[in-house]
Amino acid sequence: MEERRLLFLCLLFAVTWTSSAGLATMSVDLSNEFIKIAIVKPGVPMEIVLNTESQRKTPLALAFRNGERFFGEAAWSTCGRAPKSCFVYFLDLLGKNTSHELVQLYHQRFPQYDLVDDPVSKRVVYKLDDGTQYAPEELLAMVLRYSKLLAEKYAENLISDAVITVPPFFTQNERLAVSYAAKLAGLNLLQLLNDNTAAAVNYGVFRRKEMSNTTQYIMLYDMGASSTTATVVGYHMTKLKDTDGKAFESAQLVVKGTGFDRTLGGLEIDLRLREHFIKKFGEQSKKDAWKNPQALVKLLKEATRVKRILSANTETNAQVESLMDDVDFKTKITRAELESMCADVFERVGKVVEQAVSAADMSLGEIPNVIVVGGGTRIPKVQDELMTAVKRTELGKSLNSDEAVALGAVYQAAHLSKGFRVQPLDIIDGTVFPIIVEFERGASSNTETEVPSEATSKIVKRVLFGRSNGYPQRKVLTFPKHSADFSFDVKYGDLDFLPAIEHSYAASGLRFTVSLQGVSEAFAKHTDKRPKGVKAHFRVDSSGIFELDHAEATFEHEKEEEVPSTIEKISQSITNFFSGSLTNTSDDNATQAEAPSQEINAATGLEGKENVTENSTESAGKVFTVTKVNKTVTVKEKLKDSTMRLDLADYPDKDRLESRKRLNAMDDKDREKQEKEKARNTIESYVFHVQNIIYESKYEKASTENERESILKVFREASEWLEEESGIQAADVYKKKMKTLEDAMKDLQDRVTESERRPRVLEDLKKHLNTSRAFLQLASNNSLGLYTEAEIDVLHKLINETEAWQEASVKQQNAAALTAAPVFRVADIVEKIRALDREVKYLLNKAKFAKPKPKPESKKKDTKKDAGKKRETVIENVTEGASSPDAEPDLEQEYTIPLDEKMSQENLHVDDTVTGDQADSETSTDSTTNSTEQPETETTDQERVTHSAADL
Repeated sequence: MEERRLLFLCLLFAVTWTSSAGLATMSVDLSNEFIKIAIVKPGVPMEIVLNTESQRKTPLALAFRNGERFFGEAAWSTCGRAPKSCFVYFLDLLGKNTSHELVQLYHQRFPQYDLVDDPVSKRVVYKLDDGTQYAPEELLAMVLRYSKLLAEKYAENLISDAVITVPPFFTQNERLAVSYAAKLAGLNLLQLLNDNTAAAVNYGVFRRKEMSNTTQYIMLYDMGASSTTATVVGYHMTKLKDTDGKAFESAQLVVKGTGFDRTLGGLEIDLRLREHFIKKFGEQSKKDAWKNPQALVKLLKEATRVKRILSANTETNAQVESLMDDVDFKTKITRAELESMCADVFERVGKVVEQAVSAADMSLGEIPNVIVVGGGTRIPKVQDELMTAVKRTELGKSLNSDEAVALGAVYQAAHLSKGFRVQPLDIIDGTVFPIIVEFERGASSNTETEVPSEATSKIVKRVLFGRSNGYPQRKVLTFPKHSADFSFDVKYGDLDFLPAIEHSYAASGLRFTVSLQGVSEAFAKHTDKRPKGVKAHFRVDSSGIFELDHAEATFEHEKEEEVPSTIEKISQSITNFFSGSLTNTSDDNATQAEAPSQEINAATGLEGKENVTENSTESAGKVFTVTKVNKTVTVKEKLKDSTMRLDLADYPDKDRLESRKRLNAMDDKDREKQEKEKARNTIESYVFHVQNIIYESKYEKASTENERESILKVFREASEWLEEESGIQAADVYKKKMKTLEDAMKDLQDRVTESERRPRVLEDLKKHLNTSRAFLQLASNNSLGLYTEAEIDVLHKLINETEAWQEASVKQQNAAALTAAPVFRVADIVEKIRALDREVKYLLNKAKFAKPKPKPESKKKDTKKDAGKKRETVIENVTEGASSPDAEPDLEQEYTIPLDEKMSQENLHVDDTVTGDQADSETSTDSTTNSTEQPETETTDQERVTHSAADL
């Protein structure tokens, strides 16, 4: 609770919305074992979403069984019975084919799956026994849709925007796969945010006051289910510019370096334990559990449970009933045994730290704090190894290990969403893998020389984005020697800084060829101009996705232009300043714009700023002095580019439409299932409810024994029908059954409900009759002529008839048996109250709108001598808030009506509240009145009754 309170204060959400409907956004912490969902909406700064089991995290599991689809815990529970159609840990398969080392490792770990390559997309898919195939991207899209439904139910709002977290080591193919899955799920992907960066955001939003111009560094160490990362992050205050170019101060988060191990995590320890259990089971029963998929799933679940227990205890028992062929398994395991069988795993803990420090080009002494995140860091041996690696005696645990990533991501989602304004925290993330371009050297011109180091090679390599380059960022690669159509390859660069196994995992994550067409035509079109080369514009966006933005051929030529004199320039600047030619288009959520593109010369590899040509508007006004000069003009011809992936095919639109249609059909089936279950549960609840209340006192008094037995018979038959039915029936079947039950109970329930409500409503009628008769007595003293005689008679007659009906009906109802149908219903009483209310309101409003009698003119002119005399008082109708008696009254005005029977007919008043202006006016006028000349009679509070249209 304290964390939420601080978080609320830190966020300082200033929600700007025109309608709160649909205003909510979400984040999904996408890890290989669990997903965590967070939302933000008006009134709820940041909150973790609870799933259907009221848990704060949901297993990343999806299963199909008997034509039904299951998610989360429900999916895991089916894995033991149908392991081939229960999919877990499938993030490792995104954007890969069966030849990838990680896919082969996945198949070794989970041999129950049949993995094949799709002939069109060349991507790995699951193949079931019935021939059905599911791509990992489709499975992820289903999980994201399920997450969206959970978030919408929790937020009570529709949600479309989302930030999804991914590991920082995800390659381009993997990031594109997640982006594709988000589109299939119907989500508007605001950003793919690295999970280590999301945790850093969550750390930084609480510590803005501690930031200064001096960078403060921390290391975040995150061990999850299947991977481990270490990240060096710096925080400081900096000056940024909004879209108008105005400077503002903002906190900034910079990722300096990242180290990782894709296979170091809790899953690896679980698998070591499973192998140990398989060996022990073989020794006990002489059976090979490797050949039984159900046994493998059961042992993996037990290994996960044992690992968690050994994190807090030194020993425990592992046991699985009927593991294989009705043979039970049980063995004792100690923490020392676990650490021994995972010794090589724990040795890899410190190597991730070394990678991060090396990537940041820093030393451990420059990093004062090491913060741990992720469930794997709870293992005692992991903590020991990590403290040794970072040379600390204590680790920082100020972040929520399970929820820091989801909460940091949803803060970024609120920042990117248009409906919220948050304290800015600018993020500069860093590329993990360098990106290079390879191309064949173009023909040399007479004025250009070859690079000596590349003289013997036709292939030229140029680094576009180096390791730990900040992004989002743009870069331009210039090809100065190419005058015809050509192509180049884009791939990851030198990965020697990675271990050999990690090198093989990442090498194929980015491989495609770009072909540029139209180069020859552009050069032929501009033969009269100087060629300046072909420029290819690249970018890495905020999601870490690399792309070719566009390509163009550039030329220069000289053009004679008229340049205004210095005096005219000054005059024009003053004119523009006062004419307001600069418009303000600031955005509340504006962040720092991407830095100007850096230009790389393909021939030399040298970097520099890209030449930017600014457009100038025509000067308004008279030109006084003109000078003609030659100006260099740049001409750009846009080129056509096409991209072809070398290992995987792009996601075709046809496949996307088919996948979305397939997912929609599954969603419709799930909704139908939910409607059936809801209808069935409604019947079960109603049967249980009636069987419990039928013999309560109020139901016994309102029914006979025969009637109760008849009702119970119907409900017992319904209960037996529910128990004997095979499978879930159609929703209409349950609705018809429910109608039968409601009809059986209808008369009894009606009598009980009427008898419970009747006394209270009769009391309300009595109060309305008293109030109406009091008003009638006052209205009858009609000295002001407000009402006609017919209007008074109508109200008088209505009161008498209502009183007579009440007396007769109550008498008949009291004489009737409780088991008989009601003589009159509550609805009849309510209608009588409404009739009285309508009539009294009509008369009240007539008095409210009546114009006051004109004030009689004084026969004598007022003199200073008569100024102190008491002025004549007249009855005025003054509406609340009005400045004059003729102003239109407020229908919700309260009226104070004197009820003193001894008051004369002239004392009938309808007093209204006097506005402040009127009160001041009367006070200043009456200030000269003698205090002894006050009204002779006053009406006490006890003699006044306040009538309000709302009360009546």
